[in-house]
Amino acid sequence: MLFEHSKFFVGFIGIIYLFVTKTKSVKYIYLILLTTLLFQNIVGISQFFTSISPVGYVNQPYSQDIEENIPLLRIGGLPGRNNIHAFIILIQSILVLPYVAQLGGWLLNITVFLSMTNLILSQSRTAWLGIVIVIAYIFVVQGNEAKKFVLTLVRGKRLYRVVLLILSAFLIMLPRLQASSLFFTKEGGGTLRKKMLLEGWQLLQESPLVGFGVANSVKVFIDNYSKSYAATFPFTIHFTFLQIALESGIPGVIFFFLPFLVFLIKYARLPKHQKGYSKRMLLCALCIIIILFVNSSLQPSLGMLEFYLIGIALGSGVFSLSKINPKIYP
Repeated sequence: MLFEHSKFFVGFIGIIYLFVTKTKSVKYIYLILLTTLLFQNIVGISQFFTSISPVGYVNQPYSQDIEENIPLLRIGGLPGRNNIHAFIILIQSILVLPYVAQLGGWLLNITVFLSMTNLILSQSRTAWLGIVIVIAYIFVVQGNEAKKFVLTLVRGKRLYRVVLLILSAFLIMLPRLQASSLFFTKEGGGTLRKKMLLEGWQLLQESPLVGFGVANSVKVFIDNYSKSYAATFPFTIHFTFLQIALESGIPGVIFFFLPFLVFLIKYARLPKHQKGYSKRMLLCALCIIIILFVNSSLQPSLGMLEFYLIGIALGSGVFSLSKINPKIYP
């Protein structure tokens, strides 16, 4: 897991290096991100129509909470997990939006359509919640430039496609949303997460500074608590902040999330009504950070491709801040 976390810094340093020293090469990074995004989207959609899962992955992994055991077809993409697939698709889509929006035309239409379709078919409520919060933030807090950027995705002929997609999405999402009524029942996901948090906090107090070792928290739960949630649901805590604290201690959590907090503080000091491509890149980086915090509050860290993408997002955001206001990052 420590190696996986280091991917974040590789992506962060790498993208800043390219922005500063090899500006013309940045477009190739976005082209690679766009290509891999489209490939992942195609794989996800093909799983829906063929019911094919990645090798070694079971369609419905064991789950203790009653909602997850309701039979729904949920695509898992290349990662083989619907939530992590949706998380990667979501942050990668937002990351390439400024680049794709500049190109416009059929490429923008295809990218938005395929990504939204994958996010719907993943049946990931965490991803859906992240989208709702981001859209609410843009239209309530952000200025007209940010709103115009979002509206460019649905204007003109695209509006009819978006309306059709929303209606179709509602029909697909309805069973999953109805199942959410079980979230806070005795066997629901909310009750399970509450038990995770209470037991996790109790365990953390025994070793708050260094934790219990990477990928070792489930074993510690089983060894120390006979009636722990892990006895019947042997998976890591679905709360990334506490998960990292149990593995690496509270300093580990602070060290990992501190760059994002510093970025948000720097962003808050920006003059209002900024415009241009750098502003759009900055907005996308901010949206990805919001989604990261939403996902970290409801899901565990699986340490896959998302760390590279988050690092690239933060790096592009820091570079955009420096372009808009050099006094922030000289």
